[in-house]
Amino acid sequence: MKIAEDELKSLQEVFSKLNQAKLFLGDITAQAYVAQLEVMKHNESLSGLQRGLESKYGPITLDIETGEYEKAEQPDQESKTVTLE
Repeated sequence: MKIAEDELKSLQEVFSKLNQAKLFLGDITAQAYVAQLEVMKHNESLSGLQRGLESKYGPITLDIETGEYEKAEQPDQESKTVTLE
C-alpha cells in the first residue's frame, strides 16, 4: 500500500523545506555564538584599557571622540571607573 503520489510529493517538499530551515537556523545560531564571543573579547579589552587609564589618570570622564577628559567626582565607594562618552 502507498499514499497518493501528490501527497507523497507534498510531504517530501515540506520535509525538504523543514530541513533547510533547520540548517539555516543552525548556521545563524553558530554565527550568533561567534558574535557573542567577539563582544565578550572586546568588552574584556575595553575593561583592561579603562583600568589602565584609571590607574594613570584616576577616575575620569573621557570624550572618546576627542580624548579630552575631566576628573570625575570621587564616589564614596571603593569602586572607581573611567566613564567613556
